[in-house]
This record gives sequence, structure tokens and C-alpha cells, in this order.
Amino acid sequence: MTDWLNYRGGIILSPLGKLNLVHDSPLQDLTDRPMVNTHIIPTTLSESGMGFFGTFYPTEMSKLDYEIYAVNGFQSINGNTSVLTAADAAKASEIQDFIKDSRGSKQSENNTNFAIVGRVAYSPFLGLELGASFHTGKIDDSNENRMTIKALDWTYQRGPFELVGEYSHASIDRDGVLEDGITEKSDRMAGDMWGYYVEPRYHFMPEFLKTLAPTVFTEDSTFTAVLRWGQIDVNSPTNVAKQGDVRRTRLTPGLNWRFTEDTVFKAEYQFNTEHGRRLRADHTERGTDISDDSLVFSVATFF
Repeated sequence: MTDWLNYRGGIILSPLGKLNLVHDSPLQDLTDRPMVNTHIIPTTLSESGMGFFGTFYPTEMSKLDYEIYAVNGFQSINGNTSVLTAADAAKASEIQDFIKDSRGSKQSENNTNFAIVGRVAYSPFLGLELGASFHTGKIDDSNENRMTIKALDWTYQRGPFELVGEYSHASIDRDGVLEDGITEKSDRMAGDMWGYYVEPRYHFMPEFLKTLAPTVFTEDSTFTAVLRWGQIDVNSPTNVAKQGDVRRTRLTPGLNWRFTEDTVFKAEYQFNTEHGRRLRADHTERGTDISDDSLVFSVATFF
């Protein structure tokens, strides 16, 4: 249509955060996605819908992009996922994966309200982009519970240095108890969750390697040293048996080599820590810390 107004419909890659839009493995410098993009923003998130997108140029150097769509949205407290048993509620994974497990159908909506998702990204000059996005909609059959996810993202690049990151916060409405006395899934969920990551990158290519093996280390090849710090917080409500707050942190140093821009060999080490506050039988709290580190190798390319 025009630069500032275009229409899109069908299966849409939801513009919730920047990473969801550039999620392909060859584009990323680490193997695993940030925790915030698996538990708060369930990347890869695509939904049925339609809407508009476009670009404005406020000045000669700046650019403003936008996307906004009406989509089917998330569906929870529905069908086989409507309730949590006491045993399920005691599992931290059930709580941490609530949003990821609530992705809706691409064929039908479970209530009469569609969700709205949108993102605005402003680039004041080449090399810097600041983004803000949201996703909001009712998630249950009775149109009583709304989930809203808000996100901020940033990308800065100057020469060989790059800095990317995202912050996201989810707020979840919660129902009361069903007639049979079983608590609905969302009522066993926290009212809010949040997470973020910060990832500096440095791109380089030693000249001696190009001289030593020019057919392997070509003009298109590059190394990237990367360090990611990420954290998520799942504020579990005290009515969930033996659950308190669950906070996970991950520090990931890594190094990758790109034979070409589209083919990358990655190596990294994850320092994972879970900090928890569990409830004792007398309702007092006790702290728990769990470490679970990982060494990760991967290869990614486009076909």
C-alpha cells in the first residue's frame, strides 16, 4: 500500500519482543534462547490474525516502525488444561511453563474476545533500535481472565561491538474456585511474572587464521565472543502447595565461528542457578538454591 500503512493477515509471527521476530538459530550467537523468551514470551510465538504495519521517517536519520494485529491469542483454563491437581501444583515446572503451555489454537478462538498484539520500534540513528511491545487478551472460556504481556527491547551496534537485550513482564488475572472445589489453573498461578536478559557481543577475525587457512577462514568468516546474563522471576502464590517464589538466573559465556553469515558453529557454558523460597508446613519460609550447569555445542544454518 504505502510505507506507513500495509495490511497483513494469516498466520502472523507475533511482534512481542524483538527476539521473537529474529528467532532463527543461525541469526543468534548462542544456542539456547534467553529464559525470558521461553517462559515469559513463548518464542516462537505465531498466531492467526490480521492487522497493519508500516514505517515512518521522522527525520533524515531516524526511523519508526510499527505493527499491530488482532489475533486468536492465548487459551488457558480450558479443556484438559483447566485445572491443576495438588501434585501438579507442587511442581515448579508447571508454574514456570504456564504461559508457554497456554498458546492458543490457530484455527479457533475459545471465547468472544480477540487479543491485540503490537510493537513500536524507534531508531534515532543507524546502529540503535529501541522497541516496546505488548500482548493482551482474555484467556478463558468465560471471558473473565485477562493476560497482558509487556516487553522492552534494545539493539545497539557500533563497529565490532553489539549489545542486545529484552525485559518482559506478564500480569495474569485469576479466577476463584470451581463448583467442585478444584482451583482453576490460573488461580494457582502468580499474578505476575517477569524476566530479562542482557547480551554484549564482540565480532572479530584474527588475520593470522586467514593467512594460515584462507579457504576455511574467508572474508565472509568471523568469530563472536558473547556473554549473556539472564533472569526470570515466577512469583508463585502461597496457596500453591509448598511453593514460594522461584527465581532463576543464567550466566552464559560463549564463542562461535561463522564460516559464512548463515552457517555458525557455537560453543558455550551455562551457569544455572535457581533461587527459591519454599513454604514449610507451619507456613514459614525456607530458602533453597539449586545449581545445574551445562556445556552446549551446536551447529546452525539455513537451507
